[in-house]
Amino acid sequence: MGRRLKAMLAAVAVAGLVGLVPTPAAAAPRGPSAEVPERMAALGDSITRAFHAECGFLQDCPTESWTTGISSTFDSQFERLVAIDPILTRADNLAVTGADSFDLPAQADAVADGTGFVTLLIGANDACTDTASEMTAVADFTANVGSAFGSLAALDPRPQVLVASIPDLYRLWEVGRVSGGARFAWWLYGICPSMLEDPLSTSTADEQRRQQVRQRVVDYNAALAAACAAYGESCRFDGGAVFGYPFTLDQLSTIDYFHPNVTGQAVLAEVTWEAGFSWMAGGEEPPPDPEPEVVTLGVRLEGEGVVVKRDRWTAMVTATVSDQAGKSVEGASVTGDWGGSARGSGSCTTDASGTCTLAKSLRGESASFTVTDAVAEGAEYTETPPSVTIAAP
Repeated sequence: MGRRLKAMLAAVAVAGLVGLVPTPAAAAPRGPSAEVPERMAALGDSITRAFHAECGFLQDCPTESWTTGISSTFDSQFERLVAIDPILTRADNLAVTGADSFDLPAQADAVADGTGFVTLLIGANDACTDTASEMTAVADFTANVGSAFGSLAALDPRPQVLVASIPDLYRLWEVGRVSGGARFAWWLYGICPSMLEDPLSTSTADEQRRQQVRQRVVDYNAALAAACAAYGESCRFDGGAVFGYPFTLDQLSTIDYFHPNVTGQAVLAEVTWEAGFSWMAGGEEPPPDPEPEVVTLGVRLEGEGVVVKRDRWTAMVTATVSDQAGKSVEGASVTGDWGGSARGSGSCTTDASGTCTLAKSLRGESASFTVTDAVAEGAEYTETPPSVTIAAP
């Protein structure tokens, strides 16, 4: 984050509790099912405290937090959960502006028994140091996160945990370096020098430094994913959804061009919600997934004899494949056996019109073709196999 901004942050107050009636929420996301708890908590740093999210200079704005906020412009995790079940009445924002992974165990220790859901977003300050060499070692980061998860596992009940990946700081440099306002703010406040120092430099050394920082963030995210997996089914890592989101300059605070503004906080809420748990109200079991509709195939045959030369002719068979609604099926494989004067088997694959053609050159007075199977992805063939007889022309 930088020495100058860290010094100013010493004056920022750390507050904590949120719990008001929310606005309606979006549909529940994918993920392991969980019952909406009575209480939740958020762990992390200035991003989760919504620092500089349009509340003023050097101000936390927890009402605009992506996780515990009660924003009038978007739905936080808290608001979406209350919309599913108003049993959730309390959200503790235990994040601390300026915190890094070394502060995380103490935050986890402060989570109260009875907290059923915890969100965690930490690591930007471990990578944002004065120089790349001062970044938190991956081993230390891993140990800090593991210690925090140990405290959470000891709670009664053991809470569900949603872990958000660390945003891509290299993406921040890419979108901000073209802005004079962003470059000035980064210099003035000493924002994340390990990544953002000399933002216009194209030297090999500076690009290597940026890539080193980016790789460290990737390693931190891998450590978060591993810790979440070790916690078990009660934890959900976002799969890198936040790291991979293409944040834009208009989603950042115009004070420091580093922290998400209200729009950026809304993005975090949406992205993490979609990557998080599915929730159910009042202990009700979610309805079972509907059985997929079975698509059945029908095959119709038409035959024609075509003269090739005096003593030989060709039996032509056109197969048309459709589903139970009469819609043509493309890519269906039709197989069958020749009979009469013809011998052997044959197959063809339907085109966009649902048809394909088989041909057999032969001597004799007649030939026949009987379908033995029709195969298409997601469909099955259950009809009595049709047959067609072709007379010599």
